[in-house]
Amino acid sequence: MSSFCPLPLLGNPHVQTILGNFMTGNHRTSRGHRRVVPLPDGDRVVLHETPPRAIHPREPIALLVHGLGGSHRSPYMPRMTRRLNDLGWRVLRMDLRGAGAGMRLARRFYCAACSDDIRCVVEYLAAALPDRPIAVVGFSLGGNIVLKFAGEAAARPLPSLRSVAAVAPPIDLIRCSELLARHTFYDAFFVHLLTSQVAQHQRYFPDLPKVVFPRRMNLRQFDDLYTAPRWGYADALDYYRRAS
Repeated sequence: MSSFCPLPLLGNPHVQTILGNFMTGNHRTSRGHRRVVPLPDGDRVVLHETPPRAIHPREPIALLVHGLGGSHRSPYMPRMTRRLNDLGWRVLRMDLRGAGAGMRLARRFYCAACSDDIRCVVEYLAAALPDRPIAVVGFSLGGNIVLKFAGEAAARPLPSLRSVAAVAPPIDLIRCSELLARHTFYDAFFVHLLTSQVAQHQRYFPDLPKVVFPRRMNLRQFDDLYTAPRWGYADALDYYRRAS
């Protein structure tokens, strides 16, 4: 049973979602540094590292993976970083390929199935920071990605990996796309974030095929036009079935 008890007048989940997104509070983190991790296909991703206040030779490591339309700057990422830092964790916030600080470094754009990228990063961290336990935490779409990564790690274990956590993961992408279509406010919000990211990404890589989006579009149409063909899926439905 859940012990969560919302504040008065904040029991509605939509109210919680909207306030949590816009009332971010102080989400600055202590100054850290960036790590750039190469991927097998030539793309690179960026990690934003924040060490704990008290350095310990074997402090645990947390890799945070953002959600759809997000980056290392998404409000929940710094908030979780501060919480874990206070508990003695070294935290690395990952920008998925094509997002955040890594937008110029990746010709491909992230999707719900890019679990191989997570494995590459965990292997990199295990080599760069040896003998430290690693936890991977994914939010929203990042939750689906890290759960996919965890399932695949059962066949190819990673000795340094200790735990995986997923926060509000859309583990059934077909069902979630149907639910989003009913709530046009959320659907339009994500479409706006994604088309803005893609437009910026296309400016950095003008040689890639350019996609012109219709003025009115939902998330499933975006995945039909952009995500599915870029990752070799037949269409959005094929992508949702195979990436969930």
